[in-house]
Amino acid sequence: MGEKLAAGFETQFVSKRNNANGDSVPGYTLVNFNLTGRNWIKGLEVSAGVFNLFDKEYGDPTSNDYDPAVISVPQDGRSYRLKLSYRF
Repeated sequence: MGEKLAAGFETQFVSKRNNANGDSVPGYTLVNFNLTGRNWIKGLEVSAGVFNLFDKEYGDPTSNDYDPAVISVPQDGRSYRLKLSYRF
């Protein structure tokens, strides 16, 4: 949308993996969205993002430091970010 507004989608695909004990942890797909506005005011950039847009529940494999009964570590659900930058 010109030089003032940009949007972006990102999709991350992660396949099935094994933890330190060899237990299988399911794969997952995450979608992120970002919107950036530039130079509405000279030198100002504003961006907003939504990560894990569809609030997917997923976990990453455990290491040897975890209880062997724990197969994966739950990760964050949907999160938001707002960033303001000014250059002079």
